[in-house]
Amino acid sequence: MLTVESVTNPVYQNAEETCIVCEVKFAEFNEIHPFAATAWDTELHGIEIYNNLKAGKYGSIQPYTPSVAPATEQPKTTGTTTA
Repeated sequence: MLTVESVTNPVYQNAEETCIVCEVKFAEFNEIHPFAATAWDTELHGIEIYNNLKAGKYGSIQPYTPSVAPATEQPKTTGTTTA
């Protein structure tokens, strides 16, 4: 199991609040890593991070904000042409 040094910037990834994305610093690595924490993670450290996030250990979790893609006009075809 990896050793968590810090968890920052938690944000709910979905409206159901079952996935939390954040940045994690593990003692075993020099870099901060993006991380998606869920209750059903296959690794114990993932479940531990999720439970600690939900318990407020790393501060408040920002709400889910759905991304809104700009509407684009679909291409129109009127048939095929042959050359």
